[in-house]
Amino acid sequence: MTNRRVIPKAVRVRVAERTNWRCSYCGIALTSRTLVIDHIVAWYLTKDDAELNLTAACRSCNYYKSTFSIEQLRQQIMKWPARLERDSVTFKNALRFGRVTVETGPVVFYAEKIGLWKSASA
Repeated sequence: MTNRRVIPKAVRVRVAERTNWRCSYCGIALTSRTLVIDHIVAWYLTKDDAELNLTAACRSCNYYKSTFSIEQLRQQIMKWPARLERDSVTFKNALRFGRVTVETGPVVFYAEKIGLWKSASA
């Protein structure tokens, strides 16, 4: 049993408003139905439901982040192009045909772009 408490609607709304109802990671627009509240520092490590440890996320980013720290997530995202090139014929073909390109710059999360979090590249 995890003993997690339900995050009240008012808290969920305040957390979402901090990112203008966008995912803190990828920046996709969220609605009350698509909003997921993520623990910035994994709950199992801290048992911390304090509002400052909560952030808005889409399901995809929340699922992928799992228990990673922000920096661990950033490092995993940096590895995606190499993994795709290694594992996906479709991706390799898309690269050759110029249908996709690989960004080599730093991974900057939406919350960093809007100044909510300090950017690792700053």
